[in-house]
Amino acid sequence: MNKMRFSIRGKISVTYGILFLLIVLILGSYLSYFLGKQYKGSLEENISNNANLLSSFIESMDEGGLQSFSEETSDKLGARVTIIDIDGNPISETAKPPHYLENHIDRPEIQGAIKGRVTTEQRYSRTMATDMLYSAAPILDNDGQVIGFFRLAKPLDEIRSAISQIRFVVYVGFSVGIILVWIIGGFLAKAITKPLGVLMNKAKRAGRGNFSNIKEIYSRDEIGQLEDVFNEMGQNLGLMVEDLDKERIRLTRILDNLPVGVLVINHECRLLTSNHTARHILGYQQGEEKPYLNTLTDNYNINKFVNEIINSGKQQNTEIILGEGRDEQRYLQVMGAVVYKNEYGENEEVVIVLHDVSNLKELELMRKDLVANVSHELRTPLTAVQGFAETLLEEKLDEETQAHFIKIIKNESIRLSSLLEDLLTLSKLEGAEERKTGCCNVKGAALKVVDLLNQKIIQKKHNVNIEIDEDLNVGVYCDYIEQVLLNYVENSVKYTPDGTDIKISALKEDNNFIRLIVRDNGSGIPLKDQKRVFERFFRVDRSRESQLGGTGLGLSIVKHIVEGFGGEVGLISNKDGTSFWATLPKQKEVC
Repeated sequence: MNKMRFSIRGKISVTYGILFLLIVLILGSYLSYFLGKQYKGSLEENISNNANLLSSFIESMDEGGLQSFSEETSDKLGARVTIIDIDGNPISETAKPPHYLENHIDRPEIQGAIKGRVTTEQRYSRTMATDMLYSAAPILDNDGQVIGFFRLAKPLDEIRSAISQIRFVVYVGFSVGIILVWIIGGFLAKAITKPLGVLMNKAKRAGRGNFSNIKEIYSRDEIGQLEDVFNEMGQNLGLMVEDLDKERIRLTRILDNLPVGVLVINHECRLLTSNHTARHILGYQQGEEKPYLNTLTDNYNINKFVNEIINSGKQQNTEIILGEGRDEQRYLQVMGAVVYKNEYGENEEVVIVLHDVSNLKELELMRKDLVANVSHELRTPLTAVQGFAETLLEEKLDEETQAHFIKIIKNESIRLSSLLEDLLTLSKLEGAEERKTGCCNVKGAALKVVDLLNQKIIQKKHNVNIEIDEDLNVGVYCDYIEQVLLNYVENSVKYTPDGTDIKISALKEDNNFIRLIVRDNGSGIPLKDQKRVFERFFRVDRSRESQLGGTGLGLSIVKHIVEGFGGEVGLISNKDGTSFWATLPKQKEVC
C-alpha cells in the first residue's frame, strides 16, 4: 500500500485526478453560472416579450372578457396572468379572485409599466408565498394612452429547478470524466512507468553484479534514452568488474605462489589479506573475516614490529624466531612498509613480508657443526699420535710401554685413515658421479656383512639372524648394499648391550623397491635424537665414541647411497629396540 502511495505511477494518477478535479470544479461552476444566467435571461426575455405581445391584444378593460383571456393565456403559457387597471386595481387574476388582491400600483414592475416600458422584476409574492419573476407591460388605447397593465409571472422555483438540472447534468458528466481520466491516467501512468520499472530491475541486477540482458530497450522516448545510457554504463561497469575480478584472481594466484609470506594489516592490527605461504608460516587457516593479528600468532615481536611501522611509517626489517624455546623453530626475515595512507596522511595499511630462512639457518648451523666436528675428529687422533710419538722420542721407556704407545699410534692412525676414507666416500656420494647399477643378491650381501663383523659379534655374544628370501635381488652395485648393511649392523653391534638379538630382513614393497631392515632389541634411541642420527658426525652418546671407535659418518653415507637411487632411509626406535630401514630398487632378473 505504501509502495503504491509513493510510486511514480500513483503520483501521476493522483496528479491527473487532482488537476482534472480542479478543472471540473472551476469549469463546472462557471458553466453552471453561465447556463443558469443564460436560462434566466432567456426566460426573462421570453416572459417580457409575451407580456408585451399579449398586452397589445387587449382593446378594452371589460372584466368578463379579460378574465377568460387571462385564464386561456395562463393555460397556454403556464404562467400567472394579472390585468390591472390604470389605478393599480387588479381586474383579472388567474391565481386568486381579483377582489382578494390589494392595489398593485406600488409594485416595481407596475411602476415601470406606468412609464410606458415593459418591466421585469424578481421579488417575493405574498399572494403565492414564493419568489416570482414578474413582467408587466402597459395596455394602450387607440390613442396610445395607458389604460391598464398586463402582467405575467412565473415562480422562480421552476427556474431554479431547471438550473439545478443543468448543473446536475454538468456534474454527472464531469464525474464520469473523472473516472475515465483516473482509469485512462492509470493506463498512461503504467505505460510511462513500465520502462522505469524495467530500468529499476536492471539497476538491481547490476547492483548484484549481474549485467546480463542489459541491452534490451523497451521504449524510444527520453526514458528509452536514459535506459540506453544506463545500458552503456552497465556494460562499462561489467567490463570493469570483469577486469577487476581477473586482476584480483591474478594477484591472488601470484601471492599464493610466492615463496614468501605476505600479510596486509590495517591500522587496527587486523589482517586484511594474506597468501598461502604466510598462513603456512603462522599456522592458521582462513576463517574469521579481518581477524586481529594477535589472535593468529602469539609472537610478541611480530605484533611489536607491525605497530612500529604503523606508528613510524618507515620501512623496516628484522629477524624473528617463531616457536622460540620449542623443539621446532622458524627463523624469519621480516620486512614491512606502509602501502596506504588515508586522506589525513595517517598510516592506514601496511604490508608485511615473511621470508622463512629456517633452511638457510639450518644449513649454516650444519656447516658450522661440520667444520667443528671435522676439526675435532682430525685433531683427536693427530694429537694422540703427536703426543705419543714425542714421548717415544724424548723419554726412555721400557719395551712394554713403548709397544703400548706404538699400538696406540697405530690405532689412531687407522682411525684417522678411516675418517679420511669416509669423508672421501661421502664427498663422492654427494657429487654428480652416477651411481653404479647392477644386480646384487640381498641375502648374499647380508651374509658377507655378518662374516666381516663376525669377530665383534662373537666378542659381544650377539645373536644375529638373517631372514631374507634367497631370490631377492636389488638393482644396485653390491658395494652399495653391503655398505648400507655394514653400517646398520655395525651400529647395532657397537651400541647395544652384550647378548643383543639382531635381525636382518628384507621385504618387497609395492613400488618396485625392497626394504632392508636391521632390528635390535637394545635400549633404543632418545626421541629428541632420532631425527638427527643421519647427520654427519652426530652421535647419540659422544662420551662413549672414543671407546667404541667410528667416524660418525656411517649413517650419513647410508643416507646418500640410498637417496642416490631414489630410496628412503629411516628408523623406528623405542625402549624395546631400534629398527633402521632403507629402500633400494628391486632387480627382477636373477643375478
